[in-house]
Amino acid sequence: MTTGSLAIDNNPIEGSIRGLSLGRKNYLFCGSHDGAQRSVMLYSFMGTCKLQGINPMVG
Repeated sequence: MTTGSLAIDNNPIEGSIRGLSLGRKNYLFCGSHDGAQRSVMLYSFMGTCKLQGINPMVG
């Protein structure tokens, strides 16, 4: 592309997946494979809520 309209950095994307990267270290200490899967589901749910601007803690 020659218009120069593309962003030079990818900081927004890196920021959005930062929680997953930090979570990877925490998955080791979930106690079991099932516990790790549950943790991943919660991380995914919370990340989706964050991207959609939804507060999952409000009931």
